[in-house]
Amino acid sequence: MSRPSVQNFLVHSVYPAGLAGLGVAGNRYLLGSQSEKVEVELRSRMDVVKNDLGIVKEDVTGLVDMERRKADAVERMLDCGKKKKK
Repeated sequence: MSRPSVQNFLVHSVYPAGLAGLGVAGNRYLLGSQSEKVEVELRSRMDVVKNDLGIVKEDVTGLVDMERRKADAVERMLDCGKKKKK
């Protein structure tokens, strides 16, 4: 299976792939347009993006940080809900 062409690739979404229900945890993220998605690995410092994507790394890092904060907030809400039910 060949990778989609990402020459003029626009970031449509950046989120931890594990949260997308793909069973992939850690530092793997999906970057994609409406029609194609490419899974990439960001380093632990989130300062490197695979070169073939041609995406500005600061933009990706900002989006990833934002999505991580959202995920943390959802997890906290779920944890609070579990505690209240006890």
